[in-house]
Amino acid sequence: MTFKHEARRPSTAWIVVADRARARVFAGEWPELEDFREIEGFVHPEGAAHPRDVETDSPGRFYESQGPKHAAEPQTDFKHRTAVEFAREIVRELQRGKDENTFGRLIIIAPALFLGVLREQLPDPLSRLIVADLDKDLTHLDANAVRAEIRKLSITKEAPAGGRAVHGESSNPEAAHHSTA
Repeated sequence: MTFKHEARRPSTAWIVVADRARARVFAGEWPELEDFREIEGFVHPEGAAHPRDVETDSPGRFYESQGPKHAAEPQTDFKHRTAVEFAREIVRELQRGKDENTFGRLIIIAPALFLGVLREQLPDPLSRLIVADLDKDLTHLDANAVRAEIRKLSITKEAPAGGRAVHGESSNPEAAHHSTA
């Protein structure tokens, strides 16, 4: 007789509150988020910088055999490139925590554009730990205020794998992953 054994998830939830320039990781015991505390912080100065402050050269110029000269445009715009770099840094930390079995649930809170970049960078095993996400900038709030915002979300105590509460302030009908809260 064979028994299917399902690994038990740690009771700790990690909450990532981020924007392009700053990320804070909180931890709390699921589902009430008892012992809620900030455990890690990241700063990404390039995320807050203006492209002209970081990129010292103007776009290169080239000539066609006939016609005027043109400016070469970067393949990816500065804001998106720095957002992707920072999202990858955050994901590396989340992966480390998952690999060490430090948390069993994940909540991500970030402005809509950065939230999308973070989602794109998350591998499937990490994505399955997400129980909620919120498209809002809470990076400036203290731990108690962040916890209060999370408690406003309607999260089931045992969200099924891949089934998560999604919340946001987006009124964009094309953003199917957002719903108004």
